[in-house]
Amino acid sequence: MTGLPPPIVLTRPDHERLSQLAAGAVDRLPEVGEFLADELERARVVESAAISPNVVTMNSHVEFRDEQTARVRTVTLVYPG
Repeated sequence: MTGLPPPIVLTRPDHERLSQLAAGAVDRLPEVGEFLADELERARVVESAAISPNVVTMNSHVEFRDEQTARVRTVTLVYPG
């Protein structure tokens, strides 16, 4: 699969909190911290009230289907720890 990565839209509070996590991870897990920082850099940041209801945000419950196994799962997107 090639092409552009999917767009990222984040609320301002989520962007700020994830930026802090990325900065803290750089010393312990440099590849992870740098990857997250790069993803945050390309994100479009919006105010919480402007987020579309079809955008998955932190604390969203999401149902998805694994295309290879056809298994359907429901997860909640949360911050680590």
